[in-house]
Amino acid sequence: ASTNGSPVNDGTTHLLAYSFRQSTPHARRTVNIADQFGTLWLTTEQSHVVRVRDGRFDNIPYENGTPGGSVPVMEVDSTGAVWVGTPEGLWTVRGDRLIRVGRGTLDAPATALVRRRDGTLWVGTAGAGVFKVTNDLQVSKVVTDPAIEGGFVPHLMEDASGVLWVVVVNRGLWSLRDHALRVPGVPSSVVNLVQVRATGALYAETHAGIYRFDSGVGVLVRPGSSAYGARLWSDGDAV
Repeated sequence: ASTNGSPVNDGTTHLLAYSFRQSTPHARRTVNIADQFGTLWLTTEQSHVVRVRDGRFDNIPYENGTPGGSVPVMEVDSTGAVWVGTPEGLWTVRGDRLIRVGRGTLDAPATALVRRRDGTLWVGTAGAGVFKVTNDLQVSKVVTDPAIEGGFVPHLMEDASGVLWVVVVNRGLWSLRDHALRVPGVPSSVVNLVQVRATGALYAETHAGIYRFDSGVGVLVRPGSSAYGARLWSDGDAV
């Protein structure tokens, strides 16, 4: 299905939101990501993936119908590839539709996505651990830790040194290079993770406050609830 919207300025979220509401009044935008080609990609609470190009809104269909149950997560990498995580697993855009990736290997809810510097995509899941996807769409499971394997992974991040950081709900923050290590000194309630580009400093936002990592150990630098207190900027420019 296709819906025409008014012209959109890719750099202006308010114009995008207004145009999206006018053209698709029954869908609520939840995530918007722009690729290097000037295309905007949206996900909605109804699990739709929408492409915005030259002011035109195109709903990108799933090959076997639209999965339900939660808002999709999305990653648009530096090559322009679009990856979508749903309760059924991982999808990618090919042409004008979404196709499943790793069926039979990655069949758990895909809850976090990150494209790493080596070109692989890493996928965090609910209850099945972490997976790696190569450029030719081969999927393999990554050996981590039982706490990660059985947990809910809402966030993955690779830092400037190549370490993968894994947030596991109520099971803390983990670093993954050769093997998985839980980061000491940080509460289990991590909700966000940011590396400041200017300094390389790594910070974690938790329900108890903001922690900075010194020599691999979390140090509380700003106490307070994340719901009502200090927040981390998602672009990593400031805390």
